[in-house]
Amino acid sequence: MPVVPPFPPVPPTPIDPLSALDDDFQGNSLNPKWLIYKPAALAAATVGGGYLLIEIVDGGPGPTGSFWFNDNDGVQIYQLVAGDFIAEIFLELRNAADSGPPPLADFNVGILQARDPSGAPLPVGFNYIHDGPAANATASYQNEDKSTAASVSTFDYVAEPVVAQWQQITRIGQTFSCAYKLNAGDPWIPRTVYDRSVMLPVMPNVLALGPGVYTNNVVGDVSVRCSFFTVRTP
Repeated sequence: MPVVPPFPPVPPTPIDPLSALDDDFQGNSLNPKWLIYKPAALAAATVGGGYLLIEIVDGGPGPTGSFWFNDNDGVQIYQLVAGDFIAEIFLELRNAADSGPPPLADFNVGILQARDPSGAPLPVGFNYIHDGPAANATASYQNEDKSTAASVSTFDYVAEPVVAQWQQITRIGQTFSCAYKLNAGDPWIPRTVYDRSVMLPVMPNVLALGPGVYTNNVVGDVSVRCSFFTVRTP
C-alpha cells in the first residue's frame, strides 16, 4: 500500500497577549492583578456570583468622594495596558444598597475608563476617556461618554430604557472610540470618537484601564456591578 504522509500539525491558536487582563469575576475576592485608584473613596470591591460590585464611601469632590468631572477624581479599579486595545465590560448601575436602580437625580454613572495614570489635580490635570450607564438629573437612564483633557471634561449622553449595558472602548493611537449595547448578542452602537491628538495633552502609551462608579451627590447613593471584562488587540 502507498505510504500516506502524515497531515501537518494544526498550529495552535495564538493567544492574544492582552487577554491576560481578562477577568470573569468567578472567584470570591478581587484578583490581585487589579489595582485601586483613590482607595479612600472605595467602600468595598466585592467579588461573587460572577460579578464585581464596586461601592463608594460618598459622592462629590473631596478625599473620600468619587466624582469624575473636571478637576475631581473618583474610584477606579484598574490594570495597566500598553498600546492599542479593545476593552469590553458589562456594567449595571445600582443604588448604594445594591437592591435596585439608582435614583433619577444628580449625576450617577458607572464607567469603563482608560486613564492617564500620571494624572493629578491641576496644575498637572486629569486625562481620561470613559463610557457607561448613567442616571442623572434629566430624570432618565442614559449611556454617557466623557473625555477629560487637562481637567476639562466634555461629555454627551443618549437616553436608554435601562442602566444595564455592555460598554466598549477601542484605542488606535490617539483615537478612542466608544460604543455600547443593551444585550450581549446585539450589534455595538457607536458613540463618540475622541481624537486626543487635538485634545491636548495626548494620552500616554500606558493607560490605567478598568471600571469605576461616581456621583456628584455627597450622599453617594450609587454602586455598580461589573462582569465579563475582556481586553484584546484590535
